[in-house]
Amino acid sequence: MRELPTLRPHKLPVPTPVRSTPQNSPVTALAHAHPIAQLQKVLGNQATGAIMQRQKKRFRPKEDHANLATFEQMADKLDSLTTAAHTLTLQALQTDNPGLVKDEGVTTGHYTNWLNNPNAMTTGYVIEDMVTQGVSGAAGYSAQETHGNARPDFVLRVQDQLGVIRAGVVDITSSKEAGHVLQKDFNLANYAYVAEAIYPSINFSNVKASNFTLSAEDEELIQNARMRRARETFAAQMGFLKQQLDLLYNQSFLNKEASQKAGIARAWLAKIKTTEDTELIHTADQAILEVRAAAKTSIFTNGYVFPLIHEIIAGIKARYEL
Repeated sequence: MRELPTLRPHKLPVPTPVRSTPQNSPVTALAHAHPIAQLQKVLGNQATGAIMQRQKKRFRPKEDHANLATFEQMADKLDSLTTAAHTLTLQALQTDNPGLVKDEGVTTGHYTNWLNNPNAMTTGYVIEDMVTQGVSGAAGYSAQETHGNARPDFVLRVQDQLGVIRAGVVDITSSKEAGHVLQKDFNLANYAYVAEAIYPSINFSNVKASNFTLSAEDEELIQNARMRRARETFAAQMGFLKQQLDLLYNQSFLNKEASQKAGIARAWLAKIKTTEDTELIHTADQAILEVRAAAKTSIFTNGYVFPLIHEIIAGIKARYEL
């Protein structure tokens, strides 16, 4: 993969550093005048230190695969650009100097909307535009492709050893929206890599108090994003499984044994609330195995395969790295 281009140098004159540099900034006052390319370098040099930490969150894959290192490298580039774009945007807001971001790849419409009404949505578009310019023309990156009923911010493509093109997804997301990529309406199972490049949400009621780096609260939001989405998926899967058992339970005139066992399994399922109820899950799993065995003799359910609880849990864990 060829070296990724950086954003073009800033066209505005370099202002003199001011004393009102935000204390929570990860860069010095001089960096207020730096364009994205230079900010990215400054931030990248601090990536292993105490000030700057990676803000990328990976959701897939759970296990390593041959293309993982390449996907990680590509996602790291997006993550670094996101950090730099957020830093420059927040500094533009804090110093009341919106021109800092004007010539960094932001479209005229997005810049005008942000200038007239700076909020979470308009700021998000500004940051995404700057990141998009940062990888413009680079091999393997595609921005805003339509997939299913959604448009991931970036689709990554890597060719494996057999010549097959593998796809990955990276979304640019604020900390308050962590896990947003998991809720988009496309099949994540089709992608070998899924991640978010996360920037600290800006407090537009008090911009000058907003953080340049993720706070402890932000970190908690990010860590909870996977589990929250997984629990929602688990609940939906459990609801589907209960419907299947209800169907069989009400067909006692076709298979009395399967109906009785379905009643027992339903009772166990009713006790399960989260993916952490491992003992209950195991017990219900065994009960459903008995239902499945008994149902095979039914004319009504012949050939019908009940999904087992352990298969549902395994699928959720593989998808969300739980």
